[in-house]
Order: sequence, then structure tokens, then C-alpha cells
Amino acid sequence: ASTDPGAAAALREAVRLATRDGLADIAALARRELGFVATATGDQAEARRQLDRAEAAAAGRPEAEAGVAYGRGFALVDTLASAGAVAE
Repeated sequence: ASTDPGAAAALREAVRLATRDGLADIAALARRELGFVATATGDQAEARRQLDRAEAAAAGRPEAEAGVAYGRGFALVDTLASAGAVAE
């Protein structure tokens, strides 16, 4: 995950445009990546928010849902919550 503020800004813009244009898969992907960025920068609350939003956007699309689950696992393991990652 990039900690470059420019990368995060580009992802937020991707979310905005994808949401505006009804491209839920792209919005889910961008929010998942924002979850990775938040995890990498130590902002676990923001990571959870972004991953929750990614999950909502991914609903009903198994491949996108799997990507969000991977992001959640990454965030949990990154914070030494491995037991929670396995349960998730």
C-alpha cells in the first residue's frame, strides 16, 4: 500500500467518479485500496470505515467481496489481531 498522499487523493477521486457513474466494482476496489493505505499509515479506524464502505459497494459480487475480505485480513494481521483475521 502506498503512503503517498497523492495516491490516496487519486483513490478518493476514483471513488467519487465511480460512485457518480454507478460503477460499484471500481468504487469497491478503490475503497479497498484506501483501506490498505489507512492500514499502512496506522489509521485503523479509517481502514475499517473504508473496508465497510468497500464491502457495501461489493455486495453481491463474489470476486469484489473476496478482495474486501483480503483487505480486512491484511488490516487485522497488520495490527497483530491474527485470531480475528482467522475468524473473519
